Amino acid sequence: MNTGILDDGSLSSRLKGDIYWKKQKLILRAEEATQRENKARAHFYSKFAERGSYDGPGLFEENVHFSESCLSPTQISAYSELIPENYVSQIKNASLKVTVYKREEEFAGLAITGIHSGWLEIVWVALPQDKPDGVHTKELMTHIILNAKEFGGYKGVFAELHMSPEENRMKDILSEIGMDIIEKKNNLYEFRIRDMEKTKTLLDAADRIPCVPLLFLTDREKDEIENMLYNEAGSVPVQMPVPWSSFRQDLSLVHYDSAKKTLGLMLVSQVGDSLVIDLLYGKNPMITAAILGTAIRMASDELPASQKVLVPIVLSATRPIVEKLAPDATREELVEAVFRF
Repeated sequence: MNTGILDDGSLSSRLKGDIYWKKQKLILRAEEATQRENKARAHFYSKFAERGSYDGPGLFEENVHFSESCLSPTQISAYSELIPENYVSQIKNASLKVTVYKREEEFAGLAITGIHSGWLEIVWVALPQDKPDGVHTKELMTHIILNAKEFGGYKGVFAELHMSPEENRMKDILSEIGMDIIEKKNNLYEFRIRDMEKTKTLLDAADRIPCVPLLFLTDREKDEIENMLYNEAGSVPVQMPVPWSSFRQDLSLVHYDSAKKTLGLMLVSQVGDSLVIDLLYGKNPMITAAILGTAIRMASDELPASQKVLVPIVLSATRPIVEKLAPDATREELVEAVFRF
């Protein structure tokens, strides 16, 4: 399977995009049950705000016939060479669906799709090795779009291409079948430890509010923190129950005061040669500042200056925090392809 981690330990653009996808899915799910203003969904819908409406793909007016079948998690091993490893856990927990397409009983392609707030995302498409041509791709993509439209339960279809030379042709294909194409920067900020600003405000907050590595947390404290997160009025983009062991115990940070019921969390995981900030949460801005100030000091003391850090942004309010923390952070090019029903 393709893990998305390159030979030198760095992450492919597609894998970086998947890191963002997982966090976006978590917060959208977390806010599905809330009745108040949904900031996560508003952030997600902003990508479609200026898109037009379409009656159907422009190139193929007829839906080329493919038979299709949805794979169960136990069946995906038969197509392991075509399914990136980083999607497997999401397929198994039903966050993603795998569909196999055939034409006259011959394998014609495979698609991995997800659903976000009524939108169908085409996450991944794999074609037979003997049919990599553009015409075949157009036919299959058109079939997927028209079937989604006929299903009637979607607002539209979208795909995100994390740009690399091999994705340029796919961008052209999606445009040719009638999808609206917009090029922009993605929402995954990337920087190195040396790029972090040692802001006095953050360091002062760290002096006033104690934060400790995750490894010092007791099981009882973890249970209490989970209960606080369950009852949080807003939405916290973290899996429940929290998979504590999947995060770096030495680098993830916690502020927890059981008497005052105050909480702050920064959960960090390691993917290839990069550290990923999976969650930055504080009950109030001062706690968030203390977490960041502690993180800056710890990183400066314990990590090489060249260490890569990735921060996926799924709420607009987080963006200025990251831009202040690392003003020189970079974002890769992204193509959004949208087809509104």
